Amino acid sequence: MNIPHQNANKILSFFQHIGKDFHVLRSMKMGTKCKNVITNVLSKIETKHVVDNIQNTKFSIFIDETFDICNEKWMTFQVRYLDPETLDTHTQLVVLINIDAKDSSAEKLFNAFKKEMYKLQISFLNIISLLCDNASVMIRKHVSKPRLLTFPCPCHSAALAAHAASDKIPEVCDQFINFFNQFNAYFHASQTRIHVLHSKCLQFLYNICRNFLKENQKNLYERKESCESVGRNKYLNKLKMHEHEDVVTTVRRPNKVTKYSNLTNLLNAVRSLPNSNADPERMFSLLSNVKNKKRNKLSSTTVNACVFKLALKEREEKHT
Repeated sequence: MNIPHQNANKILSFFQHIGKDFHVLRSMKMGTKCKNVITNVLSKIETKHVVDNIQNTKFSIFIDETFDICNEKWMTFQVRYLDPETLDTHTQLVVLINIDAKDSSAEKLFNAFKKEMYKLQISFLNIISLLCDNASVMIRKHVSKPRLLTFPCPCHSAALAAHAASDKIPEVCDQFINFFNQFNAYFHASQTRIHVLHSKCLQFLYNICRNFLKENQKNLYERKESCESVGRNKYLNKLKMHEHEDVVTTVRRPNKVTKYSNLTNLLNAVRSLPNSNADPERMFSLLSNVKNKKRNKLSSTTVNACVFKLALKEREEKHT
């Protein structure tokens, strides 16, 4: 049930009135201690931790706007930065900024963001890049600046490439999909025609080999060897950047000053650049879950407490 938090106490009173076990129900009560601890203590500690880091290091910002079920409009202030102590890259939500749903012009969005930056005492000089969508309210006239470098999101680029490629798909692929639909119908019929499945599967395998495999790859043994070689090379996907970065970032002079300071700053800045919009999209899914599915009416302060949940998820810690 999607019950507004402000009505939960009334429902408890209703159950106490109609319940049979009067003494047990009467002893039940609702409080806001847990909510206050998360909102006023834990969330603020995590926010302070993120702010302290980005006050002294370069970072990228993720800016976007979204609605919730109550028609409130939010602008996300999410950052990607390099932790100066662990040298790990983190993407975390700093704050959700309330904006006027009636007037969300580019100027209003920037003023709201600037106000939050001044409030948190974060320098604009620490911002090295901005990730946002291509809406005019976000990029507006600045997209034509000669020194502005824009990088399309690889997720969106892959989607566009897949859409363009779908126009070039041969007819045999449609037949391939139709076969699966027909094959699935055998199991939905009132009487499963198991006796025809064997011949259908053989024909299906023949069509795959004829249309999707090259002549020099139609030997099943060769395909098996190819799959095994892929498995042996999986370690390539697990390589980390830290091994070669240590040479640059950890070598220090006798006075404990970084030996390659300029190279270190460049390396840290590059690692702080955004590479896709996957992290903001995950944050939006969490926000939708909190605002729309769990409770449909939450105050802005309570919703901002999801910073705490995101921080735990970033550190791979459990939360309940």
